[in-house]
Amino acid sequence: MHLYLFRLRIRNALKASGIHAALSAFVASWAAILVLGIWYPWPYSELSGGQELFLLVVAVDVVCGPVLTAVLYNPQKPRVELIRDLTLVGVVQLIALVYGIWTVWQVRPLYLVHEVDRFKVISAQAVPEAELLALPETLQIGFFSGPLIVGLRAPKDVNEKNTVMFESVGG
Repeated sequence: MHLYLFRLRIRNALKASGIHAALSAFVASWAAILVLGIWYPWPYSELSGGQELFLLVVAVDVVCGPVLTAVLYNPQKPRVELIRDLTLVGVVQLIALVYGIWTVWQVRPLYLVHEVDRFKVISAQAVPEAELLALPETLQIGFFSGPLIVGLRAPKDVNEKNTVMFESVGG
């Protein structure tokens, strides 16, 4: 009798874990559209390392939630206790995903800048928030916007060149 109950528990736990994995994959696919489709479109996903960071976040989230569900699910538990346990797993998983996506957002590429003879990717962590807010409206980056391509021109004269050089040295 005990072996039958054990097999029943394992079968039900794997079924619940599979459903949880499918839901997690669905949520992760929407996160992928946001991160890899908007914030890190190709080639930024490879240039900035966003693809690896996102895959790490999603892999941990998609694996840990269903594994915890498989461990905690037991059809012999009272329904209230089972709902509480699975809700806590979902909340912890959601908090982890939000934190991971926030981390990916903090280091997303903002601009691809053409500097006279080369291109440079400027990430969000490289520019203070106050400076981003002080930019003209056309250079503002929204939550659902990808990197902008901008260009810098060469200094017009020696005074402008010196001003730029001293400002860059001063931070």
